[in-house]
Amino acid sequence: MSDEAISRRLKMLLQEDDLVEIYLANYGENINIAHIKELKENATTLIASFKAHKPIKRESPVESIGIGDDPIYEATLICPVCKERNVTSYNLRAKSQFITENHFLVPLYAGIGKYRKENFTKLATTVCQNCLFASPDPKDFSKFIEYTEKFQDSQLKIHPKLLFHLEDTTSERLGFLRAHDIFDPQFLRPRTTEVAILSIRLSIMRAELEQEHDLRNTKYKIGAYNLKIAQLQKESGIDNVETLKIAAELMESAVINSDCNSFDLEMQALYLTIALNIKLRNKDKISGYMKVMKDIEMEVAEELKQNQENIKYKQKFATMEQWEKRAKTALEYRDEEEYWANV
Repeated sequence: MSDEAISRRLKMLLQEDDLVEIYLANYGENINIAHIKELKENATTLIASFKAHKPIKRESPVESIGIGDDPIYEATLICPVCKERNVTSYNLRAKSQFITENHFLVPLYAGIGKYRKENFTKLATTVCQNCLFASPDPKDFSKFIEYTEKFQDSQLKIHPKLLFHLEDTTSERLGFLRAHDIFDPQFLRPRTTEVAILSIRLSIMRAELEQEHDLRNTKYKIGAYNLKIAQLQKESGIDNVETLKIAAELMESAVINSDCNSFDLEMQALYLTIALNIKLRNKDKISGYMKVMKDIEMEVAEELKQNQENIKYKQKFATMEQWEKRAKTALEYRDEEEYWANV
């Protein structure tokens, strides 16, 4: 089928030019009815996001790395553990990438306008080259803000015992890299898939220490980090089933142990538990956690019934509906291999 014929068929199925462009940017020319349905169900949000990032003079999304302007810029951060003052972090330029998610909420990137595509998952983790403290959250690092001439502390400063523990375990992180034959841990561009995965594993080591110090969201964080590793493995042709199993166990643990500090994150963890177990063919767990989601729906609906004018309960109900809808879509396509092929 020619490119023109594919575009015509997508236009017929999606009814929106913007949705056609979003589809082609993220799924290419292979027409998949499951992806079509997912885009149509989320059309309002996706089109609004797409238009917000749409240049005045639009060019097609640039897919080939090396063609187009660089969407990445560097910033210098300060390590909260060893106080290294020249830690390089990488950041996306505003409106340089159209960002969607796979079924496991891992970001997927497509270049916008003059900017080339950049798989930012490889660069999102900032690593201190001195002590190997690593995190994808810039707030975990300290920084000096030049235009205000003020110093901004790491958000981890309120956990001095954790920071001491991170300093005390520097040799473990160095040993971990040496075991993978990495002796010059700069983590600068370009990062290979192997080096990108190692940077995320260093983040996991940090989060595991956070868990020891009773910080919230740690199981969810570690699960999400493993899902990023799984996506990088998938894109590189590496079997990712064991990584997905680890992520599923962590998300399930986050749900069971109320690890999440917000209702939205709790529902994300529940959705991911269901979606991962569908992918892994764990039928008993699928039905069990769909029942948990149904019970939550009834509970939240009752709360809203008793507090109909309270915006907090309206937002909570909308959040629940959003994730329940995604879980039901995943369940509907549980036997469609093509739907799950890219995760």
